[in-house]
Amino acid sequence: MLQRLAPTLLLTTILTASPGSVRGAADAPPVGRADGRVNVTAYASTGDGSNDNPWVDALRNALEARGGGTTYYMPAGTYQDDSTLWIKHNHVRIVGDGGATSIATTVLYDKTDGSTCWKFAPPVDGQNKRNYINGITVQGVCFRGRGKPTGTAIEIEALRCGLFEDISIWRWDGDKENFSNKGIWTKGWDTVTFRNIRVYRVPKCIYIDKNPNFPNLDADHFHFQDIYLVAGNRERGVGMEIVAPYVTNLTIDGTNAICHVQKGIYIHNRGSGGNGMNVSISDVRVESGSRPGAWGVYVDTDYIVNFLVRNVRIAGGFNGFYFRGAAGLTLQNTYVMGGTYFEQSGYVAYDLDAYQDTPLVMINATYNKSPKQGYKQESTVKVADKLQLAVGDGLRVYQNGANVQFNGLDLTKRP
Repeated sequence: MLQRLAPTLLLTTILTASPGSVRGAADAPPVGRADGRVNVTAYASTGDGSNDNPWVDALRNALEARGGGTTYYMPAGTYQDDSTLWIKHNHVRIVGDGGATSIATTVLYDKTDGSTCWKFAPPVDGQNKRNYINGITVQGVCFRGRGKPTGTAIEIEALRCGLFEDISIWRWDGDKENFSNKGIWTKGWDTVTFRNIRVYRVPKCIYIDKNPNFPNLDADHFHFQDIYLVAGNRERGVGMEIVAPYVTNLTIDGTNAICHVQKGIYIHNRGSGGNGMNVSISDVRVESGSRPGAWGVYVDTDYIVNFLVRNVRIAGGFNGFYFRGAAGLTLQNTYVMGGTYFEQSGYVAYDLDAYQDTPLVMINATYNKSPKQGYKQESTVKVADKLQLAVGDGLRVYQNGANVQFNGLDLTKRP
């Protein structure tokens, strides 16, 4: 009788053991939940999930044991990765207990070698080439650098169909010399959504780069919704920086804020030979700049057609909107307030030069009329193109003594 009970007692002992007592993927049992999710804490090399004793390499070991096509659950607690976690599998879902809305599931990383904490990228084949990965979801995870890392929190390369939701990245700013830290670094491909993202004190909060695996497929159908970006560096910080040559069907909407940066949304891919279409920036506020060269929205591109900017407010020490190379450009319900920092130096609310001789549309495009905003003759509003106004009160500009130039026409003069 006792011999027949022994296996049952052994199995019960394994399943009820403390997660921190498991020492590696090879020895870890395939512990799951009734809903099919794999609890990664059972695969931790060490730790108990406390702040002083985090679970180490729990997700790494679980992935090695279970692979793709799996949902991995990271319960509330503290985790630590000792080196870059490279996630190469398709159809991986990682679910925590809160990231942007709380810090319940927290991943610590403190490497000062310029490395990435979590990297989503396809494996290298026998010819040292990569393809792509598909179907990645990450929800409810907080990444905390505590001012130490000199690299990137999340790196995404050649991903098709991804969702990153309820994510926060805190204090990823260890590179005090070059300010090269990135919160989220994307390098292709398409149909990726970023929702409810909070990045705090990272010099380059979101960085969209070219795809090293597939030319011309850099950022297609990228959707950003409800993002809060704080670079914490007014001299060199950037909220969202886009250097990818090919940008198509990129949308920013929801409720978005970008603060304490030198540039809010910064697209600069001129000379790359690329092109783009269907870019929409909506419902964004950019504030707390107050440094020379600070711009809310700065676009310098070879060619992007059908570019819409709507419901965007830029205030607190920023120049407003700078555009070069956009065709089919529309600015609607936009507002600029330079701030008293520019009282002596002057600031630019709109500096617009669309692609070649294409016209642009401005609907209710305004700026603050206070004399403390630093208006300068022939500099506050500069538009070098034919202006197409919507029916009704299309463009409203408060001159307050400044010359407002549109394609050589001085709008401050009265007949």
